[in-house]
Amino acid sequence: LAVSSVAVASGAVGSTLVSLCEAGMQQQRAAIAALLEDPAGGGTAAPRVTRLFSDGARWRSGDVQVPPQIIALLPPVQAQPPGHVAWLEDPAGDFLVAVRRTDDSGALIAWVGLAELRAPYQRAAMQAAAALVLLLMLGLFLFWRMTAPLLRSIAISEARYRTLFSSTAEGVVLIGNGIEECNDSFCEMFHCRREQVIGLPWRQFFRRYAGGDAPLAQFEARVE
Repeated sequence: LAVSSVAVASGAVGSTLVSLCEAGMQQQRAAIAALLEDPAGGGTAAPRVTRLFSDGARWRSGDVQVPPQIIALLPPVQAQPPGHVAWLEDPAGDFLVAVRRTDDSGALIAWVGLAELRAPYQRAAMQAAAALVLLLMLGLFLFWRMTAPLLRSIAISEARYRTLFSSTAEGVVLIGNGIEECNDSFCEMFHCRREQVIGLPWRQFFRRYAGGDAPLAQFEARVE
């Protein structure tokens, strides 16, 4: 029950964190789009935004230094139509980047580090994992505390039964679908070994070990 509960809780926590992370990604995309429309409304919070200038063939950054790996993602100046917002794919998955050309000589670029976005959810996942491990350990400890006395009682009962079963001078055999158990006295009576007879149908055992002249019909009647 403890393991099943932790597995269900892990799935629920994991799916919730994934959903929250996706929602956070959408919020960041919306924030980037808003910054490209109104850079003055961004303040100092992430995402960061700055202006790019064109030298006719390539872009160069303005007052805010743009990471070189983001500059490397920028399309050629001629490929960026004015007013169009282009989302840039970062192969390394380090940044969420968008650029909007404003006129012939300039553009706005906004970006946010994905590590910043993922960090709160990663911390939450680590905390949830630690909590679930503690719950699992607590569940297993309580299970052990509840079952340990029962297991000791069963072991003691089994030991007593085994002692009585093995030490009695009478031959004892347990018969179900076949011979399920027998003691040493029984094996001595029939001159057989325990491993040879366990599992045998009792009629087959009798024919094999009781002798050909034994009253089989009378023995079968007694067993029935």
